[in-house]
Amino acid sequence: MQIMGVAVRKGSKTLVWLSRIILSACLLLTAREARAADVDGFYVNGHAGFLWGIQSTHGWNNGCPVLEVSDEAKAEAAAQGVTLPFTSWAPPCSATPPLGAMMEGRIGLRFRYIGLEGFLLGSADWTSATLEGMPPIAIPDYARSMQIGRVGGGPGIGIRLMTKPAGVQLSGGVGGGFLARFVYTNVSSLDGSSVSYIAPMVRADLGLVFAKHFVLGVMGWVEFSGDVSVRPDVSMLGLNEGPSGIDLDIQGLERVTVFSGNQYFLSPYFGFQFGK
Repeated sequence: MQIMGVAVRKGSKTLVWLSRIILSACLLLTAREARAADVDGFYVNGHAGFLWGIQSTHGWNNGCPVLEVSDEAKAEAAAQGVTLPFTSWAPPCSATPPLGAMMEGRIGLRFRYIGLEGFLLGSADWTSATLEGMPPIAIPDYARSMQIGRVGGGPGIGIRLMTKPAGVQLSGGVGGGFLARFVYTNVSSLDGSSVSYIAPMVRADLGLVFAKHFVLGVMGWVEFSGDVSVRPDVSMLGLNEGPSGIDLDIQGLERVTVFSGNQYFLSPYFGFQFGK
């Protein structure tokens, strides 16, 4: 009987320890599930900021327009003993990098430290290109100082890495999509209409979420676009006749490339986030 009593007591202790182990495991799994549930879920983010183009891709940034008396006119003037008021005008010129603003909205689903999201990006920027110095003949204002505005937007998808929600949370994402763009200038031949293009793009950002709802970060993107050109209507300006009926060769004004090749942008931003 004593042996049986000892066996019963040992068995009951074993059951107590097993029950404690099972209970601890259940509590641990429940806590993990609770933490996972606290992390997983939907999030919505909206932000805006200024943007800078990394460099100007305007055609005048690489080469300036030239007005030059044609060889035929030079030969004719020499034969008649006429002194030409000028033979060539090659002014210095400059173009500013794009400056503007952007807005972006994102909605995503978070799985612990990874988020899958869609975004909608919109932006607008302005560029100026200027010829310096006084031309030897009258030319229109838009041919001396060209103003270019560009607006547009488009959707995309991306992936995001995030640290655990806390007082300060680090967040970084990459994605891709496309942008539809409309380009407006003060070139008279456009008559208020726009030149448009659609370009694929990739974007990346790195930011901080603090106090659970405020977002501060920096974002960059690349538009893989081709050349965008405008054609001033120089035939209506009398440039081809030149002074006193002198024919001119016009280089760089008949067709002006306002944007050339890939477009690079950088933007610091501030915004808000709701959700996980």
